[in-house]
Amino acid sequence: MGIYTFDAARFTSIQVPTLLLIGSESPQFFQETTRTLRATIPGSEVAVLAGQQHNAMDTAPDLLVETVTRFVDQR
Repeated sequence: MGIYTFDAARFTSIQVPTLLLIGSESPQFFQETTRTLRATIPGSEVAVLAGQQHNAMDTAPDLLVETVTRFVDQR
């Protein structure tokens, strides 16, 4: 990951519904990255998982499933 260079142009043509997940307690780096992706991917949405960090799949799996299911059901 240390050699990856973000190229926003690669993401601007995504045409599928995209849900970006972030924990409210995630490190600032992840928060900033999520904001950048939201601004880059057309029509993307951000779901903030309250009280979670970057590992909600382990610490709050029910919340994660509920959030993703709600997003998919809206499509």
